[in-house]
Amino acid sequence: SGAPTPGIGGLYHLIGETTVYALADGLVVGPFTVSAAGTITLAVAASKVHVGYLMTADLETMRIEAGGADGTAQGRRKHISVVVLRLDQTGEGLFMGPSPSEALESVRIAPETLLDGDTEEFPWIGGTEQAGRIALRHTLPTPCTITGIFPRMETSGN
Repeated sequence: SGAPTPGIGGLYHLIGETTVYALADGLVVGPFTVSAAGTITLAVAASKVHVGYLMTADLETMRIEAGGADGTAQGRRKHISVVVLRLDQTGEGLFMGPSPSEALESVRIAPETLLDGDTEEFPWIGGTEQAGRIALRHTLPTPCTITGIFPRMETSGN
């Protein structure tokens, strides 16, 4: 961090790497190739820049226990209709689905902003199943803190 500049140096550990990205003043930019001098050049000057590899972070809940009128929901079929997430200072690049590889529903967060609080209700793209797991995948170099996952669901027989 410092005065706005398009030239970022000191990336000696990344020399020759062709797929590094930057979070420049909150905006995801890249990919970049790190020069032999350990530098990259941004299209627009930025004052706070983080540079590195893209990294995918996956989260998958345990089997959901929501209870039922006549006892536990464990072992019963669950139908999730909507999900709300509670986020703390989370940027774009968050996806949701029934498994990490099927986390395709984008959680709408505007570029260059951080969402702090509850999301809108997202219709659930999974079906009816016994486990009732919810998976989240974060794919961009923006902050991501998930403090709650709130499904609306119905349980039925076995």
